[in-house]
Amino acid sequence: TPSVKWFVEQKMIKPEHYNQSNMYIIKKINIEIVKQLINELLKVHDILRSVFINNKIIVQKYRENMYDYYEYNLRNDDEVNSQKYITEMIEQIQKSFNLQDGPLVKVAIFNMDNYGYLFIVIHHLVIDGVSWRILNEDIIYGYKSILKNGTINMGKKTMSYLYWADFLDKYSKSEFFDDNR
Repeated sequence: TPSVKWFVEQKMIKPEHYNQSNMYIIKKINIEIVKQLINELLKVHDILRSVFINNKIIVQKYRENMYDYYEYNLRNDDEVNSQKYITEMIEQIQKSFNLQDGPLVKVAIFNMDNYGYLFIVIHHLVIDGVSWRILNEDIIYGYKSILKNGTINMGKKTMSYLYWADFLDKYSKSEFFDDNR
């Protein structure tokens, strides 16, 4: 895809540091629901199961727990020290990507007294701002659905990354594209 080509051309010193993240505040966070949700997201969004080998994205077959998981219990800690610790742990997690071995998705839970933080970081090779909007909707819908019904139905699988990459490649070589450069 054009984004992978651009990424390779940048010749970044630390390409594993090129990631995006979101933090969610959840009252009474349920760890098992989070794990179930992340596994469902990995089933539906095949790009999240990728690794990056020889300058190519390789989508792996689904299996459970294809993400790194971290859990921190910060109950009864003072808020200032907890926030400092969370920042330090987030920085460590973001530095820990291995593009060849994966996974390119990492999840951390920070348990506080009355709430928890759910931190999700994904390498930018497999997510962008538009994709985060879709994933955010799936995360919120999925967590609420599991909490309410005990199950989740993410609906039909959307277009696969491989199909989209093939489409972009063919489109970029088409006559239409040549005429409109």
